[in-house]
Amino acid sequence: MRHLTAAILLAALTSACWAGPATVVDGGTVATIIVRTGHASEEIIAARVLADAVARMTGRVMPILIEDGSRCEVLNQATGAFEKVSAPENPTPAVHLGRTELVETLLGPELEKLDQDGFIIRGMNGNLLIAGPTPWATGFGAYAFLEDHCGVRWYLPGEVGEFTPRRETLTFVHIDDTQEPAYLMRLFSGINTYAARDRFGRPLSTGWRECNRIRGRYQFHHNLWKLLDPEVYGAEHPDWYPFVDGQRRPPKKNSSSGWQPCMTSEGGINQIIQNIIAYFDEHPEENSVSIAPNDGGGYCNCPDCLALSENVGSPSGTEESRSRLFWQFANRIAEGVAQKHPDKIIGTLAYSYSKSPYEGLKLHPNIMPFYVGTTASYRDPEAKAERLADIDQWSTTARQFGIYEWYFGAGYSIPVPYSRYLAESLQYAHEHGAKALYSEVYPNWGLDGYKVWVFSKLLWNPERDVESLIADFCTNYFAEAAEPMRKYIDLCETLGEQRVTRIDPETGKEQWYFFRDPEQFLRWPPERIAEADGYLDEARGLARSETTRAHVDYYADSFGLTSILARRYSAGALACESATDLGGLGDALSALGSIAGPELDHALYTQWVLRDAWQVTEPNEALHGPVTKARAMLAGAITQQAYRQLRGRSDVTPDAFRAAIVGVATEALGGREPTAGEKQVLDEVLYSAGRVAMAHRTAKAPVIDGSLGDDCWLLDAAGKAVTASSGFFVLRTGTPAQFTTEFRMLHDGKRLYVAARCDQVKPENAPEFYVSSSGRDGRVWDDDSIEFLLNRPETTDPDDFFQAIINCEPTPNIYDMLRKDKAWNGDIEAAVLRIPGQGFKMEFSIPFADLGIDPAEDRFLKMNFVRNVVGAREYLEISNWFPTSAGNWELDSRGWLILQ
Repeated sequence: MRHLTAAILLAALTSACWAGPATVVDGGTVATIIVRTGHASEEIIAARVLADAVARMTGRVMPILIEDGSRCEVLNQATGAFEKVSAPENPTPAVHLGRTELVETLLGPELEKLDQDGFIIRGMNGNLLIAGPTPWATGFGAYAFLEDHCGVRWYLPGEVGEFTPRRETLTFVHIDDTQEPAYLMRLFSGINTYAARDRFGRPLSTGWRECNRIRGRYQFHHNLWKLLDPEVYGAEHPDWYPFVDGQRRPPKKNSSSGWQPCMTSEGGINQIIQNIIAYFDEHPEENSVSIAPNDGGGYCNCPDCLALSENVGSPSGTEESRSRLFWQFANRIAEGVAQKHPDKIIGTLAYSYSKSPYEGLKLHPNIMPFYVGTTASYRDPEAKAERLADIDQWSTTARQFGIYEWYFGAGYSIPVPYSRYLAESLQYAHEHGAKALYSEVYPNWGLDGYKVWVFSKLLWNPERDVESLIADFCTNYFAEAAEPMRKYIDLCETLGEQRVTRIDPETGKEQWYFFRDPEQFLRWPPERIAEADGYLDEARGLARSETTRAHVDYYADSFGLTSILARRYSAGALACESATDLGGLGDALSALGSIAGPELDHALYTQWVLRDAWQVTEPNEALHGPVTKARAMLAGAITQQAYRQLRGRSDVTPDAFRAAIVGVATEALGGREPTAGEKQVLDEVLYSAGRVAMAHRTAKAPVIDGSLGDDCWLLDAAGKAVTASSGFFVLRTGTPAQFTTEFRMLHDGKRLYVAARCDQVKPENAPEFYVSSSGRDGRVWDDDSIEFLLNRPETTDPDDFFQAIINCEPTPNIYDMLRKDKAWNGDIEAAVLRIPGQGFKMEFSIPFADLGIDPAEDRFLKMNFVRNVVGAREYLEISNWFPTSAGNWELDSRGWLILQ
């Protein structure tokens, strides 16, 4: 029966003009969706989305039939299951979705000429044919039909982001639409919506990707750590790994960052080639593999690698370049792989030290570099010129190349769209031959998520007008509230394009990017926050329908978090200006007290107001830095004065120091009674200021074995109990640490002894004890480790301190430096005892003489402890004994150590 039906349709169609009308819904007529025999899941989902959207538009339900020999299946819309039915006689009108027998006969040759993501939408004799050469392309065609010809939109993930217009009929006088993407690969990361599912059973993010035709195609990301795993090859072939500070250093634990293989090692290169060939042999369906460098540098400095590098360690400060080294390495690999697999793509990153091609580079035709950067650079004329020049170079150096774009939401708690810059950048890159684009977007859907939808449209067709796309979003999504919401969006766009700068005190360079930086709020000063709030309030007043109110609230509630964090930033910055000495204590407390109430608690706001976990990303911990820094500065000013009062005494205890601290604060306030908010802040400041530890005098040095079993850790030389210090704070946020750390300290006049107990029970997917560094002065901070920092109390030179980092190996790896001299090595003795299921204990010691400290004279020292807890190659927590606002090197981030 099916073959007879196809024959009747074929005769009718071929007697008509090639492309013509189509009817989906008209009066009592409802088209039937026909999906091909051997259907793929992408086509079934597309059929269900199509039927659902038509039902929402017209109120009519389209049956879905599946070819199956002489019988068909029909979708039960209520249950989502298919039921066997007799094949209908000539179901007309019909929407043929995918390569049904009819479509194969009429469009097969055309489909074979299309890109794998392309599709045809064609009306023929009242029927509609939608098909691509692949199942997913057929899905793209169905979604494009709904979007381009019916007005349906998927602006954000989930129902809160959908727009479906009401239509009485869906008839088309003439419809003939063939599309292929401008960018062959269109891939976003960070848009996952956890376990939430749409009504078709897909994760919300998957549904959004499919409906907006987002799809990956090539491999290109950090991958050398997989191709040359040091845990597999390191012991037998250390020469394949980086040569650093005079020795080969294969990482003990494989990691995707902080190291690179030796890129001139013949054995290592050959092994990578063999591993890639084996991968393609096992996965013939794959079209590419990545040889991108690992993240975070860590290049080899052997003589052969240095001979192909430029300005490494240059005292002139000229930027280091490994371009010649890496691209010659990449060419060698591509040549080797091409001997067995000549049609496979070798993807990689044009990034960091190899971002620009060196003069005379001839790239192997199978290599596909992805140029890494951000269109935010368009804010700066010099940065923009550099980006365009690099794209020009790659367009002539590589046979094919892609763009790796940073268009973040996460890392910001302000709206950061710059759609016009993005459109200009995408058009320029495509005109110069870019074939693929990947972007780290990690969107704040409720702050500026529309920009990701605009992005998806421009990837399919960079010629689209960005102003029309934004107008499309505002008009459809906000309906009767569109006018004030367009003003809000325009304000976001204007400030997103604005170049706001500051000078980095560490480097002296101008900064304008502000990713994960609290200075991002400079782009949104108080008057602009008030302007945005005004537009959002006006829109709320205009919203009449339940849908419009939900859409406006989604954006207004999200911006409420920006308002809270901006106020906190302003208060923290003002307090920092006043907290440089005790004379500003009152003003600083007043500024911090203004944000002490629960109404400006961002965590409470997120919990009680925001709707979805993906609506606004959790603020980066760095954004809390100014408030934490102000408190640290106040604590420092108070304790510095207490120190000056006590430094001549020989009998000072931590309790006496803390009493002096309270007295200094009371005197500085001049008897003024603080407000409730100021009192809360003052209590927190005094708690931080009370970070005073004692190094007890011991008559007998402890054995450094990690056991902490010596009696001297319990009683000092005078028979008094050795005090323990604990209560760590999470870096930057100042909140209590999850992982408990406790330490004790002793000295015998010659050496300083430290004992620490580190409790840690990690998630199941994390190694109990994580160590990836090797040798002295390796990347020990990337391990489960302790950091110890020490300096004199009157030090103002930011480089004048001692730092040691010791990991949890039984015989620990140590990183140490004095006055930021990384080549300096102290006589540190250290040992660790691991306690499975609990954590580890550590003991270490260092001579005072190595540090230039005389314990008879330098009885008061500034100190901080840091605890690094690492999961599966990422930090689970960094915490500090003294609250720390940014980096551990800051001299403001110090408590006190008294040498008994």
